[in-house]
Amino acid sequence: MHYGFRIVEDMQDGLLNWMAEKGFATIDDFRGLSLPKVREWKDLNLNYKVVANIHADLCIGCQLCYTACWDGAHQCIHLDRTSAPDTTRTPAMVEAESGRLISTTPIPKLDSTGLGASSAVTPLERIPRVDEHHCVGCNLCSLVCPVEDCITMEEIDTHLPPETWADRSATRELGTQVAHNFGIISL
Repeated sequence: MHYGFRIVEDMQDGLLNWMAEKGFATIDDFRGLSLPKVREWKDLNLNYKVVANIHADLCIGCQLCYTACWDGAHQCIHLDRTSAPDTTRTPAMVEAESGRLISTTPIPKLDSTGLGASSAVTPLERIPRVDEHHCVGCNLCSLVCPVEDCITMEEIDTHLPPETWADRSATRELGTQVAHNFGIISL
């Protein structure tokens, strides 16, 4: 286990804090409240698209999103960004600056300021890029990202009308029937 069994105590504390914040005294006060919002898969809009957006200004370059996407998702996060070469800086200048540019994962107990943030700017080469055409919006990257709101899921306008599975199936059946009637295909 990543954090040991004591994580359950943290989860209990988190649940109690959330309940107090929302004004719930017991679990029964909110049990089942989301059920009216649950839909069957066949009733969902198949033309709805949401993709990951990595905010470069918040990214620390840990590349956990890249690893998660390539090892467990759709291989749509890439490490192919490059900075334009700077011919005005000498190797000694680059070496002197490199110590300030090293990004670290914000872990408060390891951070000298205790704030869990680095003041260094993450080099562009370490900031992953999302291929929006291949991203299916699984949200795995944002779940593994250690920086809050660094990766957000953004809705993309597909310029297509809403369409459910029932709508798509009916259209295919109609097309098959028309093709059959005109002798294009035989069943």
